[in-house]
Amino acid sequence: MSETPAPGKVFLIITGILDIIMGGLAALLALFGLFDRFFWADVDPIYPPILVLILGIWAFVIGIYAIAYCSILEKSKLLRNLGIIDLSLCVIGLFIKGFTYINLAGVAIPLLYFYGAFINVKYYANKGINDRKDLFEI
Repeated sequence: MSETPAPGKVFLIITGILDIIMGGLAALLALFGLFDRFFWADVDPIYPPILVLILGIWAFVIGIYAIAYCSILEKSKLLRNLGIIDLSLCVIGLFIKGFTYINLAGVAIPLLYFYGAFINVKYYANKGINDRKDLFEI
């Protein structure tokens, strides 16, 4: 795998750090909610604590992937696919919670994550690098 200056590296690093922080906090709060029902007493029951835990772990994992693979162009398609999944989860949550400015702002991080990965995929394709060339070499 080659380490090259990837054009979407800055987007992926920033969104990766934010995903790690927010995913870790969400998972931690969800764990508190699983063990103490009074912790979630004043919160709207749109998302149960187990769902918040799963989504927090998901955000934490894709943040680690973003930081680890931001400059490895061969992994840009993986990051793009993770960004598509994250963006679709965020849009589904937007429809569940309703359209407000705060909820629309929550789409910004997955959108920037996808944008950074998409820039890397385009750069990778324009360089003429083919994923499958190693499969056909003897």
